[in-house]
Amino acid sequence: VLLLLNGNDVERAVHTSTGVGGATPSGRYRVYRKELYSWSVPFQVWMPYAAYFVGGIATHEYPDVPSYPASHGCVRLPAGEAQRVYSFVDIGTPVEVF
Repeated sequence: VLLLLNGNDVERAVHTSTGVGGATPSGRYRVYRKELYSWSVPFQVWMPYAAYFVGGIATHEYPDVPSYPASHGCVRLPAGEAQRVYSFVDIGTPVEVF
C-alpha cells in the first residue's frame, strides 16, 4: 500500500505492487526526478507518471498491479492512481519504504 500523507493525515491509500524478493529497498529517500513518460532501457517499457526516489526505482503506472510483489524494484501503480501520485509529489518529497 502506498500512502499519500499531508503532515500526519492520510490523504489517500493506493494499491501497489513492489519488487520481488525485496528488490524495492527499504529506507528513507526523496523524490529526485519526475518524468511524465520515462523509458526503461533495461526492461524496454514505458513508465508513465514516473517519480524516481532511489537509483532507477520509481513509482509509475503499470497495467498489471497484482496484490503481491511482482516488479524488478519499482512501485507499480494502477492507471489513474499513478497520475494522482505524480501530481501529489514534488522534487524533494520524502519517500519512506518499509
